[in-house]
Amino acid sequence: MYRNFSKEKLEEIKERAENRENLLENIVEKSDPIKNFPKKDNFLALSRQWNSWYPSSLEVEGGCYIFNINQEIIIIDPGFNSLEALKRLGLDIRLIRYIFVTHFHPDHFANLIKLITRRTSRKNKLKVYLNTTTYDQFKIYSKGATEFEEINPEMVLRLKFEKEISFKVKVSILKCYHKEVGGATKSIGLKFTLEHINGNKILIGFMSDTDGSNEYMNYYKSVYDECNILIPHLGALHKEPLGDKHLYKNGLNSLLNRLSLEDRLIILGEFGFELATEAEFKRVLKELIPESLNYNDLVNMIHNLSNQDPDTQFFLGQLLFSIYNTIFFHIFLT
Repeated sequence: MYRNFSKEKLEEIKERAENRENLLENIVEKSDPIKNFPKKDNFLALSRQWNSWYPSSLEVEGGCYIFNINQEIIIIDPGFNSLEALKRLGLDIRLIRYIFVTHFHPDHFANLIKLITRRTSRKNKLKVYLNTTTYDQFKIYSKGATEFEEINPEMVLRLKFEKEISFKVKVSILKCYHKEVGGATKSIGLKFTLEHINGNKILIGFMSDTDGSNEYMNYYKSVYDECNILIPHLGALHKEPLGDKHLYKNGLNSLLNRLSLEDRLIILGEFGFELATEAEFKRVLKELIPESLNYNDLVNMIHNLSNQDPDTQFFLGQLLFSIYNTIFFHIFLT
C-alpha cells in the first residue's frame, strides 16, 4: 500500500500528521486544565471496590482514592480502571500533583503508566511516591516533569501545592504486613494529617492491604487510633489472617475492638464478591462463560443466588460496608 502512494500524497499525509500532533501537544501543554469540581474545593473521593484476587479480564473496578486540595489532585493506588474513575468524576488528569502506590500488586498500580503518560506537561509537574518494591520496577520512568521517589515506613512527607492553601498536608508512611508480587514484604500504609492555620486537624488513615494477625494489632492501634477517617481493606469475609495477607473478618473484628470508635468514620474497602449484588456477580460470571453454553442453567447449578440480599449497603455500628462506584467526602477544617 505504501508503494502506491504518490510523492504528493505522502507529503499531504506528513503535513496532516504534523498538524494533528501539534494540536494535541498544544492542548496538553498550553491549554489550562479543566477545573470541573464540586462546589467545595477540598474533598476525598473513594472509588475502589474489589480485592486483587479478581483478574483484570473481568473488568471489575480496582479503582483508587482521590484527594482534591484546592483543585490539585492526589491519587492513592491507581488500580484497574482508575483513569475511567477520574473521567467519570470530570477531573482533568493534568491537575494531578501527587500519586502514591502502597505496594506492588496490579490492583494498586495497574493504571500508573496510563496516568503518567497521558498527563505530560512541563507546567504541571508530577511527583510519584512508591514503596520500595514498586519503585524498583518503575524508577526508569522518572524524568522530566515526572519525578519518582522511594518511600519507607517512618518517613514523613510534607506536600507542597502551587496555590496557597489555608492548611498544611503531612503524610506519615506506616508499616504494612502484606506479601507483594515476587514475595517481597515492603508494603506501606499512609496517614494524612490536614492541619488548618487555626489549629484544627483531620487525620485520614489508608491502611491499604495488611494482615489481621493479632501480633500486629497493637501497632495498628498506635498509628491509626487518632484518625478521624480510617479506610481498612477487608480482603474477604470467609478467610483467616495468615501473617502476610489481608485483615479478613477476624482481623477486622480485632481491629475494631481495639480502636476508639467514638466520632470516627470507618469505611471498608477492597472486599470480595460475597458483598456484590446479584446483578454484579452475574455480570462477572457471564464474562467467564462461553456464549454457547446455557448461561442461566449453569449459574443456577454452580451457585444458588436466589436467597441473596440485594441490598449490599449496611451499617454495623460506625462501620460502613458499601459497594460503591464513588463516595465523596467534603473536608471541612475551618
